[in-house]
Amino acid sequence: MALSPHQFGDGPASPADSILSDYIQPTFAHGLRIWWAFYWRNTLIALVLGLQLGAAIQWLSEYGLISAPLRPLLLQFGSTLIGYLPAIFVMYYVIRKRFRGFRIRLTSGVDPNQRLPATPKRIFRIWWTYTWRTLVYTIALTVAMSVPMGFLTGAATVISPAFGRVFSAAASLVVAGGLGLFVIYSNILDEEIADFCVGLVPTQATMPASPPTVSPVPEAPGPTV
Repeated sequence: MALSPHQFGDGPASPADSILSDYIQPTFAHGLRIWWAFYWRNTLIALVLGLQLGAAIQWLSEYGLISAPLRPLLLQFGSTLIGYLPAIFVMYYVIRKRFRGFRIRLTSGVDPNQRLPATPKRIFRIWWTYTWRTLVYTIALTVAMSVPMGFLTGAATVISPAFGRVFSAAASLVVAGGLGLFVIYSNILDEEIADFCVGLVPTQATMPASPPTVSPVPEAPGPTV
């Protein structure tokens, strides 16, 4: 992550310091709030759309429009699309959202003082960075945790098949949420994406104080002749 201008030592403020006075070094708390604003909305939309997808596939199956072996494939493919595509619109909302005390600002990767608008193209690049990194980390973690998670899920299923299904779904949500938080905090905030950087600034940007005005002193009248 980029370093704050004041982390290089104490000294007289340079012109760049005064220009970047509204810069906020992202912390874990910032990443957590941004992640939560994105995660719960995206999860809720995916849940609603997933229920509708299941009902639609069930209706198509009852009327013989799709075969039984095709149902799980459609469910898997549809669930994947539902989990990723609506996230573009949620990401657009979160990037433009004004959080309590801070907001997200896009700046030029070449000149950090140049503010850039949050265009749909840049939002798409942020979403794509989040999506592919989350997907890669999920695959790696799934391979690494397959044995212990299989053991825990099997133990939960022995207690109760319903409890085993609930445990598996809850574990998937926790893993997906944790990886999403990691990607937002470490791979998006204060990082360059293509030609821009994702940074944080205060909600109310501080304006430099104007110098006090000094009223001119009237000249004393000269001697009269």
